[in-house]
Amino acid sequence: IRRRGSENGEILVAVEETRREGIRNVLRWLSFSARPMHLTEIAEVMAIDFNADPRPVYNPRRRLLNPARFFYNYSNLVSVFTINAKHVQHQELRLAHLSVRDYLLSGKILDTPVTYFAINGLSAHRSIAETCLVYLQQFEKPVDLTSNPPGSYPLARYAARFWSYHVQAVSV
Repeated sequence: IRRRGSENGEILVAVEETRREGIRNVLRWLSFSARPMHLTEIAEVMAIDFNADPRPVYNPRRRLLNPARFFYNYSNLVSVFTINAKHVQHQELRLAHLSVRDYLLSGKILDTPVTYFAINGLSAHRSIAETCLVYLQQFEKPVDLTSNPPGSYPLARYAARFWSYHVQAVSV
């Protein structure tokens, strides 16, 4: 009988080097976001380039074009759910099960080859706040989200509404 923690570790070991940063950020978001995340919002999270010089930037070329297919490869870590609410349908990305979050937050991960994926609340909230602010900085002037085609800026509402929530979580 294998334990969930070791299964999660095996899955994380298999994450390609080029996807490690993005998957770690997604796991942070899914563990500590203020509300469930739409799949299109997470696709935008993946577009933040934290290695850009001199500071992180939003790079639309890094955006996931088919996030459902991309995350299918990580279905042991995350799951896509279709939500029907008030005549509107959208997809949410969630952790596949609570044991994923438990493992990422546990001390067990620290002595493994996947320690890179270890998260804590402070670093997760800090990363989410930074992502929100970087995303909002792409707009040089105020943008009327209602006059643009639906879905033009999927993460904008979350970032504008919750960046301060994440900053406060870090400063407590």
